[in-house]
Amino acid sequence: MYRYFKLSIVGCLFVVTGCATLEQKRQAIEASLDESERAYLVGKYSTQCKGNSNKTKCAQHFNSISVSFKSTDNDRIWDRLASTQGGFSGNSVYDEVKPELDEKSIYFCRILPEGEYKFYTTSYWNYAGGGSGYSLRKEDYFTVPFSLKAEKITTVDHIKLTTRQGKNLIGLALTLPGQLELKPLSEEELSLAIKKCPVEAHDKPIVQSGLSEKEYSSPFVRSVN
Repeated sequence: MYRYFKLSIVGCLFVVTGCATLEQKRQAIEASLDESERAYLVGKYSTQCKGNSNKTKCAQHFNSISVSFKSTDNDRIWDRLASTQGGFSGNSVYDEVKPELDEKSIYFCRILPEGEYKFYTTSYWNYAGGGSGYSLRKEDYFTVPFSLKAEKITTVDHIKLTTRQGKNLIGLALTLPGQLELKPLSEEELSLAIKKCPVEAHDKPIVQSGLSEKEYSSPFVRSVN
C-alpha cells in the first residue's frame, strides 16, 4: 500500500538561497492576483493523535502528516495541509486539540486563482535518522476534485488524516498511515474557517464542494457522514 522511503534532509528544509518555502510561494500567488481574481479555499484539517492518560495532551505519531493538492490547469500551483511537530520550521499551531477524541485541528483559508484542483496524495514523515516515512506510489494517487471560483469562498469540508496500528517484520507494534477522511462541516466550523480569510473576503458568496457527500474508488479515501 504505502511505500516506505528514506531521504536525507537537504534543500528547502534549510535556508538556501533561491529556495522558497511554501508560505513564501503562497504569498507570491496571492500578490500576483488582483482582488477580483482571488478564490478562497476554506475548511478544517485534522490529524489523529494519541491522548495521554488524563486526556490533557495529544501527541501525533509522525513529525509531519500532510495531504497535498494541486491545480489541474497549472502544474506550478500546488500546496499542502500539514500538521507538524518537531520540525525545523517550527510546530503547527492548532485551533482545536481534543485528546478525548484523539484529534487536533487547524482551520484554514488559502487564496488561489480560479480553476480546477484536486487532492491527490498524503505523506507521513519522521525526521530522525535523516528522514523517513510513508508516501503513496504514483500509481496509487487518488483524485478528490474540486473547483474554485473567483470572488467566492469554496469549502472542502473537514479533512482528516488517520493512523492505524500494525506490526513490523519481527512482530513489534508499529504505527502506520491510515486514510483520508472527508466529513461535513458544521455551520460553526465553517464560520471559524472563514475567519481565517482576509476581512474583505468574509462576506463573499459560499460554494459547498460537497466532497464528503461523494464516494471514492481509492482505498485511501473515504467519506464519513
